[in-house]
Amino acid sequence: HLVNEVSAHTLNDDGRGLAGVKSLAQLLFARSGALTTGIGHAQAFWGNIDKLHDQNVNYPKGKITPGGITDRYLSDYPNMYADMSAGSGLLALTRDEEHTTGFFGRHQDKILYGSDCADHLGRGPGCQGAQTIAMIRKLSPTKAVERKILWENSKRLFRL
Repeated sequence: HLVNEVSAHTLNDDGRGLAGVKSLAQLLFARSGALTTGIGHAQAFWGNIDKLHDQNVNYPKGKITPGGITDRYLSDYPNMYADMSAGSGLLALTRDEEHTTGFFGRHQDKILYGSDCADHLGRGPGCQGAQTIAMIRKLSPTKAVERKILWENSKRLFRL
């Protein structure tokens, strides 16, 4: 399997914004099928959980309009996954908690906990990884969904 990180750079390098996102999905999934596994990550991926996302805003705030590209791709492509690491993943969790709980329910088998937190203590209010874990625990609709996101999905995908 080829694993490709779908990030802000991947989504926007062609300068076409939203069209670039659609082209990427066609390239990764329509042509290569199950041989490619995509893992979405970073600003453009997480911004696009919102149907009305402004492609020029890296860290959007406020309520999410359902039906964004990220939500659709996770539903439409069995080989597309979502990585929660980075500030953009944490922001996506916290900007609309009601939406997040539904998002977790819909995509419970596709979301992967990850952290690029450089905090050497690994805890406390300044540690992004600890904040992300806390939000996953708070917003998961069930303990089973929480467990999938925090461990089981990565274990299955990476054959750990």
